[in-house]
Amino acid sequence: MSTDERIYVGYLPMSGRLRTFTLIAVSALLLAGLVASGIVAYTLRRSGTGQWDTSQPVTLSGVARLRPYPHLETLDGPVLLAEPGKHGAQGRTANIDGHEVMVTGTTLMRGTLRALEITEVSAPSGERVGPTSIELGADEITLLGEILDSKCYLGAMKPGDGPTHKACAILCLRGGIAPLFVGETEAGEVIVAVLCSPDGSPVSEEIIAFAGETVRVRGRIGTFGSLQVFAVAPGALPAAGD
Repeated sequence: MSTDERIYVGYLPMSGRLRTFTLIAVSALLLAGLVASGIVAYTLRRSGTGQWDTSQPVTLSGVARLRPYPHLETLDGPVLLAEPGKHGAQGRTANIDGHEVMVTGTTLMRGTLRALEITEVSAPSGERVGPTSIELGADEITLLGEILDSKCYLGAMKPGDGPTHKACAILCLRGGIAPLFVGETEAGEVIVAVLCSPDGSPVSEEIIAFAGETVRVRGRIGTFGSLQVFAVAPGALPAAGD
């Protein structure tokens, strides 16, 4: 072996050249790791601001409404209703539609929109309050956004939107949970509304199939009592968004 060849032996002092190379290599690897982790953290999809408070059940009073999807009309605004799991509250609200009731459950909330996963519903009290009719704007508008299931979007899942959530959203919507459309108008106004048909009935199965995708949907904004809705005709299928 040539006397110029150097072999590193762990129990002997490291040569100056090897020590310098090792320090540079380790520092470069650490820096690359920090940069890579920063890029991954920055590009990760945000989980959203939805919250599900399972620590303390709450009891709300209001008028139960079955259409377009089960919700409670309260003095503080509408509260969507859902059963545990991927199920809407149609079965439990069918016999109390239009009646004053007290509903107990856990709260899901995102922004000003609320939902309640029901644990208990009181017996209806008083006379039935007359049916609420849907009131729609005269003009159709086109929104660019996403069809979501309200329960997951409001906090049951994180994230509760996007392509990775598509399969879950479709199961929830088929189970009767209220669909939301979250998107923007052509002028940039953000709209969050419950999807329904123009007569106030639930949306068609064909529309549910587009959940979790960025789509353009044409319809009319309106209200069903205190609930904001986006009414889409059964044949007006969403188009692929940009």
